[in-house]
Amino acid sequence: MARTPPADLSPAAARDNANADGAKAHKGATRTAKKRKTETRTTNTRTPKSVKPPREATARSPRRLERAAPRKGGGASDAAGAVAIRLYDFQNLPFLPADAVADPARDPLHGGTYALMRDVLDFWESALGRRSYDGAGRRVVMFLRYPSGGGYCDPELEALRFSGPWLFDGADGRRYYFGDFALSADYVAHEFAHAVTNYCARLDYREAEQAGLHESLSDCFAIAFRNWRARRTDPAAPVEWRFGAGVALPPLSCTRNLAEPNDPRAWSRGFSHASEVRPGPDGRIDAYAIGAVASLAFRRLAQALGEDVMAAARLWHAALSDPRVLGVKSFGAFADLTVLCAQRAGVDLERAARGAWASVGIGVSVAVAV
Repeated sequence: MARTPPADLSPAAARDNANADGAKAHKGATRTAKKRKTETRTTNTRTPKSVKPPREATARSPRRLERAAPRKGGGASDAAGAVAIRLYDFQNLPFLPADAVADPARDPLHGGTYALMRDVLDFWESALGRRSYDGAGRRVVMFLRYPSGGGYCDPELEALRFSGPWLFDGADGRRYYFGDFALSADYVAHEFAHAVTNYCARLDYREAEQAGLHESLSDCFAIAFRNWRARRTDPAAPVEWRFGAGVALPPLSCTRNLAEPNDPRAWSRGFSHASEVRPGPDGRIDAYAIGAVASLAFRRLAQALGEDVMAAARLWHAALSDPRVLGVKSFGAFADLTVLCAQRAGVDLERAARGAWASVGIGVSVAVAV
């Protein structure tokens, strides 16, 4: 992940980036096109994104696009004063579209994605007080039907990209199907939250615990968004803690279960306690597996507050917005910051936050407020 706030995706900046490798970019795009010339159902052995590749791979990926940067266009549905949303439809091809979608309402995928992102922006502004991911109304760029499975927050192009329906090979040798990621409330909210975290924090995705915190924050805010959205029409709607429910198709029930990290029907299973964390067969600690520890703390905080997911989300956002988050490099440091922020709201929230972190084996070093 980017360690600094990424630059805006201006046409000139993106064009310079795309032209930097010249013939190499054309060669990379040609190889990609040959691999995908017969179908769009390519199998993938990696976890449905948001998978974050190593930084060096991430930095090169935009330059594999053959065409130059998008020109002006799209956004016809943006209301006056609203955060701009720009959609670019790759149509499963390895070429950066020349123009943004002019009228999202003319296509069900474009219109559905546009409306979903508008809801995400509304959630962050009305429920958390944040206008777009930078807090100042920066436009949101989305790549649809991107020819790589899942969802991904691209820190170099400052864009959220999503594939259509995709097929993945599981570690058990079976194949698993996922629906359209651009129409999943969980995935769109999750990737947008990565952009928020990129802007606020300095988490190094090469370090397992920092990568896990990055993923956990996105999962927690995605769950909060879906709950907020459901309760606009049904104030009594129960909290759904299964991230990716609906896009992960049977026999899967979800991508991850924040309430039950070891859910056998989830695509990705995680640890329930810090003492359980250990490397996998490849010698590495999976970001999603370790991130489940912090996500379970969030779930238990909401539970302690009477299943108030939004109260937990506001506390997590307060910590993420605090300038001290720049020094956070571990679960413990983020736990300390949440407790410091909770102290401003009163002893009950502080006690609940301490208890939530303790329940998953994360100690808090902050002194109790008196």
